[in-house]
Amino acid sequence: MWAWGVVLCELIGGYNPFSSGTDSDVQLTYDNILSLTINWPKNMPYIIRQLLSRIFVRDPLHRLTI
Repeated sequence: MWAWGVVLCELIGGYNPFSSGTDSDVQLTYDNILSLTINWPKNMPYIIRQLLSRIFVRDPLHRLTI
């Protein structure tokens, strides 16, 4: 589900939700993933943000499933 959420965000928003903003700072992207810091694009609809917020949950037992 997590990967599906990343793909959905990239399709709608145009970039990785955990992106650091620069392609060269991979460590910052990893840190964003670990801390669940999501950089929401301005064109991301609210309902999609809600859906992705239920997908991007660290504990798989509490994560949205199919």
